[in-house]
Amino acid sequence: MKFMKICVWILVVAAMSLACGATSKPSPRSSENLSLTHLEAVLRGAVVISNPGTPLQVSDSRLQQVSGGYEFRVAGEEWSGYYKNGTPVMGIDYPLTVALDYRESVKDISRISFSRLDGALGSFGRGVADGSDWILPRLPAGVRVRAVLEFKNPLAERDLAWEYQSNRFFLSRGSGNDRPISWGGDIECPTPSVRRACDNRSSIDTFRAWVQELAENDRLLLDKFGISLDSLRIAAKESRIYGLIQQASPQVLRRFKKDRNVRSLWIVDMWPCREKEPCP
Repeated sequence: MKFMKICVWILVVAAMSLACGATSKPSPRSSENLSLTHLEAVLRGAVVISNPGTPLQVSDSRLQQVSGGYEFRVAGEEWSGYYKNGTPVMGIDYPLTVALDYRESVKDISRISFSRLDGALGSFGRGVADGSDWILPRLPAGVRVRAVLEFKNPLAERDLAWEYQSNRFFLSRGSGNDRPISWGGDIECPTPSVRRACDNRSSIDTFRAWVQELAENDRLLLDKFGISLDSLRIAAKESRIYGLIQQASPQVLRRFKKDRNVRSLWIVDMWPCREKEPCP
């Protein structure tokens, strides 16, 4: 009987120890929040890269829990057709939504409608013209033009002439069915851990810092956007600019076209300046 009491006492102590051990484990909520924060960072970069011609407010975008998983909505800007004090009034919209399940797998990506920019990116790196060389000399004053420029020889960011007032760069030429890797000024340096090597004024720095945060298990998510993790790492290592998106007057673009290092130019959009005033 005494032996049985000792055994029962040992079992009770063991059960209490297990219970205490179970309650002493850290809450999974902290790791879950960390995972969602990383997922948001990956989504921001993927959205920017896959939509190079659309100014997007990705820094303000957050994952929202919805029925069946999560939703990542990204606001963008489009010209409303109106001006205020000589400045185009941009309308805010939500042009893109990414739906994910509770396992953080992408279920659906709402695509922005096809534009002339998509056609230009299909020709980028292939030396295929679209008639913009004929159109550019014939454009009148009083319009503002958005154009894609490709360089013959890639440049370091510090070597860009000051006249190129752009923060939307192409960091590769693309190959096969892959479009060139683009990066814009929509994203800031990601975390304090890499901030010392990242300057928010440098698009190249913010791109490298973002790629540095990517892990192998992000590969599947990036594939959903048509983005290769290997290509991202190569572009981050090279840190060269192969082209850019420029918004300027026809006069300025004609001057850029004369640059010997400009290989190709595609006009992808244009709109009138207020009362046909000269565009800056």
